Amino acid sequence: IRKEEKSRKNDELIELKETYQRQSFSPISIHAEFKEIKDQVGWFNSITSIYPDLVKDIEDLLEKSPNLPLNLAALKTAMDKKLTPKFDEFDNDVTRETWARYVHQLQSIVEQMVKVKSVQVLNGNLEAIRSS
Repeated sequence: IRKEEKSRKNDELIELKETYQRQSFSPISIHAEFKEIKDQVGWFNSITSIYPDLVKDIEDLLEKSPNLPLNLAALKTAMDKKLTPKFDEFDNDVTRETWARYVHQLQSIVEQMVKVKSVQVLNGNLEAIRSS
């Protein structure tokens, strides 16, 4: 019985070690993942700085769509909740000006997001061309 118990424990240790090795990452992959997450968190922070009241709505969207990147969830929520115009209220100058200001603020962020993504795609294409 003791031999069987030792063998079972040894098998468990081997399995645990193999699991750990499968989950370990190289510094390069960690850096690449961090860089991608850093960009997403940065854009999320920019959007929620303008619309801090949307954080719960963004969380709700991510629960429904867990594969949606954080920055895109924030952008979609901002567009749905803040930028969908209510034309019946546009006769009020303050409402119209507030909406235009929100659009302008978000437009600036989106333009930066597109620019960064375009550079990343371009760099990726250049790397693919170089390696072929």
